[in-house]
Amino acid sequence: MRPLRFCFFFLAALILTGCSVIPGFQGQGTPQAEARFTPTPMLGGYTQVADLVCPIAQFKTITSTDQQGSLAAWSPQGDKIAYIAPQSEHAMFFGDLVVASGAGFQEQQTVAAEAWGGLMWSPSGEQIAYVSLRPNDNVYTVYVAGLDGRQPVDLFPGSEAALDNYSSPKMVHAWPSEGRLRVYASCGMGCYEEIEVSVPGGTKTPISSTIQTPEPTAIARAWMSPRTVRDYDPESMPELNDPTWSNDGSYVAYFDEDGYMWVLSTANKTASPVEMVNSSVLPVFFIETWKREMHWASNNLLAVRIENELELFSVPCNLEQSILPTPTEEE
Repeated sequence: MRPLRFCFFFLAALILTGCSVIPGFQGQGTPQAEARFTPTPMLGGYTQVADLVCPIAQFKTITSTDQQGSLAAWSPQGDKIAYIAPQSEHAMFFGDLVVASGAGFQEQQTVAAEAWGGLMWSPSGEQIAYVSLRPNDNVYTVYVAGLDGRQPVDLFPGSEAALDNYSSPKMVHAWPSEGRLRVYASCGMGCYEEIEVSVPGGTKTPISSTIQTPEPTAIARAWMSPRTVRDYDPESMPELNDPTWSNDGSYVAYFDEDGYMWVLSTANKTASPVEMVNSSVLPVFFIETWKREMHWASNNLLAVRIENELELFSVPCNLEQSILPTPTEEE
């Protein structure tokens, strides 16, 4: 029987109405302007170009039917990406925590098993926090795993994980310093609080008063994969649905009004459509927010997950980073 889920997320979803490397991943290492899906939105003062976005790697993740936070996360240096890979072809909700690195992100390290979501790296890039379900107790907890092969540490051991009368959902919220992790934890239906947890000790300190959220959408926003939001002038931009900005604000990834994905360069006023290798994942339904997430690395690599397809892109296009074959002049 499937474990007790976040029952309030199903109502929230109605209101919001939002691995391993694939062997033989091949294709034309060409810029995304040659994609099969190239709808032309109202770009305003932006020019569509062919050298802005290029794919560099693709992975499979677990499948989710509600908010599970981030199923993928860049290391602070942008040289590694952690993601939750399915343990079998039809596995859903839980999987192996895998870290990809090296040339073309083809080096794979399984860090932990039974990861559920909410991935977040420590500031040093040496540890990863994630949420998991303790099946015997039917309660959610938070683990911290290192890359050194040691067993992950449960930060809510024993009875400490049961913070409400249900499955006690939790989500990693922030990691302000190596020894301090911040977690959102359910305190009942329509209620959550923020707790600071020491790492590795697990000492817990409430850092905000209990937050009552009678509207399910508020809880869903707290548990969804984070977006990087910036103020912008909508009159000078195309219509941006679900935009996520790079750390320096020079790029923004978004979906157009038809549900197709684009990247804009705000400095050069250029734009490029983004095609996933599994093109059937586009267009998206905006209401299904749990099915997609976009993350910019500190070096402006872009990770996009739509359903169980995770793809990495270089921005601007850098064919030297791609594991795809580079086209010749004859092609």
